[in-house]
Amino acid sequence: FDSQRYMSDSSMRSLLNDRHAAYWSVEHDPHESGLSTTWLKCSATVAVCFLLGYASTTYERTEVSSLYVTSVKPNSVHAQHPIFVSSMHNARQTTTVPSLTYGASSSTHGLTPGAGHFLSSAPVATTQQIAQTIYDRVNVLSGVMTAMGLVALGYLVRALRPTKAPMAMATTMAMPASGRYKEQRGAFEEIFAIIKSMTFLVVNYIVATPLFFFGMLPGYAYSKAFDPNVRRVLDRVNYLWATLSSFLFFKVEVINPENLPAEGIGAMYVANHQSWLDIFAMYSLNKSFKWVSKSSIFYIPITGWAMGLTGHVSLARDSRSSQMKVMKDCMAKLKNGVSMFFFPEGTRSKTGELGEFKKGAFTIAKKLKTPIVPITVVGTGNIMPPGKESRLYPGSVKLIVHPIIEVDGTKSDVELMMMARKAIASDLPADCHGTQLEA
Repeated sequence: FDSQRYMSDSSMRSLLNDRHAAYWSVEHDPHESGLSTTWLKCSATVAVCFLLGYASTTYERTEVSSLYVTSVKPNSVHAQHPIFVSSMHNARQTTTVPSLTYGASSSTHGLTPGAGHFLSSAPVATTQQIAQTIYDRVNVLSGVMTAMGLVALGYLVRALRPTKAPMAMATTMAMPASGRYKEQRGAFEEIFAIIKSMTFLVVNYIVATPLFFFGMLPGYAYSKAFDPNVRRVLDRVNYLWATLSSFLFFKVEVINPENLPAEGIGAMYVANHQSWLDIFAMYSLNKSFKWVSKSSIFYIPITGWAMGLTGHVSLARDSRSSQMKVMKDCMAKLKNGVSMFFFPEGTRSKTGELGEFKKGAFTIAKKLKTPIVPITVVGTGNIMPPGKESRLYPGSVKLIVHPIIEVDGTKSDVELMMMARKAIASDLPADCHGTQLEA
């Protein structure tokens, strides 16, 4: 490998510096790094759970230890503790201690040194046994927690370890030869994907339910009063929901975020559509926008209700009148500074190939001279392919934000559509560019 000859080649050097191709580097294999990242987060989560268990049992151990080394009055609150009730029931004799000095322990537990205190050998023995049991349990938890911590540390080291690859290899593999969804998978991978998908669904509703009642409903009341159009508070709740629901399962990376419009500027976002996970991934942009979604989704408990409160637009695909209403609603929102998000393909790609665009979003953008933001989605189709929502495969997601297409009225809606399509296709492998019949 001749480094001098390589660096003198302008085409190779430009490819290496191409920001839109660099994300395909071999250092970011979505199937390998996604799996290790997922296990890292899961291991860290389990370690935290064991840490909390350790803390709670330690507290319980301290309480029991302080009880069995302290003499207790028969009518005191401590005498009503279940440990002493059961122990005193079995006690055969008690000994009266005229006077004892307890130091700091007496002030802590509200005891007054003096005559009339009872000290029973039976309660002390029983409590010691209970304390010993707790000690044993804590030791087991400590051992398991330490093991999980070591596993998490191992995955952390693996995740942070830089991958060294020859420069020529990194350049030649800048973009894979095929972007089609992976079809052949092993039996273990299928089983793991089903379990992972079920877990993701449960986590989604565990996160969404409290956010709906304690975030969406109060946020909706606030938005109706102070921000009825954009409803930024509700968009932030949606961002929190999507982030908390997905961060354990897949990573989302935003490429070229500087191309995003400034806050408060209404824009038309358009992207290719690969998977149901596109919705979760797009909230990583952390921008306020509204979707156009089919009307049946709005009836899904919690998730669909939240979409209605946020102000997303409902579409009945088979109704011409509904389509006209969507056009009017979108134009009204854009006039009020609300950004809209469209998937011009109209449906998810079954193979990863870019489908034919529909020009509705670009017609609206042309009429209102709204800037267009093209975004390429990579990876969601391999994690949860269309028709396989019961599976969640390992992988990572990348959102490539392209430069804004300014709309000045000189270009037709078809020309704007072709410009956006070309930008989106530029970061997809050649076999995923598809064809566009309308030109």
